[in-house]
Amino acid sequence: YPDIRNAIQNDACARFKINKQRIYLCGFSGGARVATSIAVADVSVAGVIANSAGFEPSAVRIQQDFCYVGIAGNEDFNRMEQVRTESMLSAYQYAHVLLEFDGPHEWAPELTMQEAFLFLEARAIVAKKKASANGLVLANYESWKKDVVETKNTFAKFNWLKKYVAYFDGYADVSSEKKMLAELNASAAIQNKLKAESDVLSSESVMQGSYY
Repeated sequence: YPDIRNAIQNDACARFKINKQRIYLCGFSGGARVATSIAVADVSVAGVIANSAGFEPSAVRIQQDFCYVGIAGNEDFNRMEQVRTESMLSAYQYAHVLLEFDGPHEWAPELTMQEAFLFLEARAIVAKKKASANGLVLANYESWKKDVVETKNTFAKFNWLKKYVAYFDGYADVSSEKKMLAELNASAAIQNKLKAESDVLSSESVMQGSYY
């Protein structure tokens, strides 16, 4: 597929005005695996949106300012590997986020894809690959900041804070949100919830193994 990928990129660059510092790949399921394998091996690719398929970060060498957006439906049989990818990426300095939607193994809905593009926009500003004057990012930053404050459910607030920090760390001062996130993460309520989710994933892994 390198020849196919090069042909597509050359054609796009010939016909459109493209910021070559901001070339991203996107794919679904097996297409996400192809997109990710190309992206992590090619320093000219700034990031990837991988819908319904994860990867093993420790098995590849990735450029430092690489961006990874993982997406999975809450009923997707590949959700588990996306959760694992997100967990492993947390040990590295790459910009990454996991977005979930209500649905099975399918392309994410429009709103989720908008959030994926927003993440790439925000991180490009932080990496100085894009001018900071961006109304879309600013509007969402202010809106999400309000949502973080107004969210009352503890676990929902925890997830909101994780996403908020992933998107806007470096774009704005999120030190207070980081502190709140660390406090929640250390709480018994969140740890119990995370353990319960981990137990579900372990059970699912056993079931998948038996099916294989």
